Amino acid sequence: MPERPGRNRARGMQNRARGHPWLSVPGDPDPDLIAEAKVAAGDDPRSVEVVVAGELDMTAAFKLEPEVDRLLAAPGAQRLVLDLAGVTFVDSAGLGALLAIRERTQDLGVGFALVNPSAAVRRMLEWSGTGAMLAD
Repeated sequence: MPERPGRNRARGMQNRARGHPWLSVPGDPDPDLIAEAKVAAGDDPRSVEVVVAGELDMTAAFKLEPEVDRLLAAPGAQRLVLDLAGVTFVDSAGLGALLAIRERTQDLGVGFALVNPSAAVRRMLEWSGTGAMLAD
């Protein structure tokens, strides 16, 4: 059976990307560019604060969503606060993760707040028109 046109080209592009110093594919994340999520305990044990720093891209989104799921599964979690002051870049996958997290909190009846959005986050929210969806 003949292969579909373009299939070999896509494989070749993926292989070239693996060796390129500034172009990465999902299997080869650069650990220096991945967003870090730090969980902070505040005065209120019912409130969970997650501080996100670095690039909020596809790789970071795949790490952030399961971590938030784990935190929301904790007994007594009534509010999630995402502090995005340290986010230097956000792409559509990062935005999708934020929207999915917001939807999850609504489904669970958990409060949600997005605080201290960096300039990069504010630009993405403005450009995409999703700022109101992520508001309290």
